[in-house]
Amino acid sequence: METQWRAQDPENRLTDCSGVTDSDVRGLADALQQSAERGFTPSQVLYATGIGLGGVPDIKNTDAIRRFRQRAPDLAWKAFSHGDPDAAALLWRVHNEVDVGYVALAGAIDPDPVKAHALDLLMDDLVPDFIVGTAAEAGLSKEQAAQAEALHAEWRATSFAHARPPRFGMEIERMFDPEKRAVDLCAPDPR
Repeated sequence: METQWRAQDPENRLTDCSGVTDSDVRGLADALQQSAERGFTPSQVLYATGIGLGGVPDIKNTDAIRRFRQRAPDLAWKAFSHGDPDAAALLWRVHNEVDVGYVALAGAIDPDPVKAHALDLLMDDLVPDFIVGTAAEAGLSKEQAAQAEALHAEWRATSFAHARPPRFGMEIERMFDPEKRAVDLCAPDPR
């Protein structure tokens, strides 16, 4: 028996979506990936968060998981290159291994200490009162610290020349919580 879907109205009340079944929403993950591949930045971020993987019952779909592991890192970095602060927060969490237990992208990216520190420096630019660890605390050599600083400077000069905070703060999961979400996930960023 297929699941009957429920949605939320603008006032966060559950609304019965009578007649909407799993088969009606099947293929939406593929559509999200296609949109991301075509360059739509919000879709790139959504896909990289793992929203296209679905819930536990969909874990049997090994093709979707394999595709995610192959494509999600690149799509996250593409959104990042377009200056998306939510992509920056997502990549910061993954590379710094901060609360990644439920972050699907963490299973697709190997942490990189140089990128981790460069992202740490960038988050200081994007998030008020962010506490930046030192290169020494990150275990970086002087050469690696210089690489991280150069990478940070490059990002600030290009993708993040006009720094703005992430819409969802440091908790990218907020985009999935209708009670906390205050923005349309697919709407262009108004900033």
